[in-house]
Amino acid sequence: MDQIMQMYHYHVWANSKIINRLKELPLDIYEREVKSVFPTVKKVLTHLYLTDYV
Repeated sequence: MDQIMQMYHYHVWANSKIINRLKELPLDIYEREVKSVFPTVKKVLTHLYLTDYV
């Protein structure tokens, strides 16, 4: 059970880091297309959210 809690706390910490970093970026960056696995930051965030939801 301790390992599960560690993984959960790490997950919460990592999401917090991502959200805080995203707050620093200009708003237009979310839909700007880039060459990556996901075409936009918005699509990455959608993927992360849906993965957490499942």
